[in-house]
Amino acid sequence: MKEYRSERITNISELEAILEKISILSQLVENSSDIEEIKGITKSIKESAQKARDFEFHIEVRVIHDANAISIGQIALEDIERITNNEKE
Repeated sequence: MKEYRSERITNISELEAILEKISILSQLVENSSDIEEIKGITKSIKESAQKARDFEFHIEVRVIHDANAISIGQIALEDIERITNNEKE
């Protein structure tokens, strides 16, 4: 029986949201001229960057068992045999 494993990150949207917040805050800094506002935004950027740095990925692993599946190696061998047989004809 063949076993196929797949993995996916289940919480990647949380990291994307943190990075999007950093991007938006960075744009606000560029457009602001008020020092106090810039300090507040900079603090928020720093906090968000810390969250991004400490972010823990949650990975979901799925295993599929398939008794009827053939391996990639078997497919390659069948292709080689088919090509070889066609060249002989």
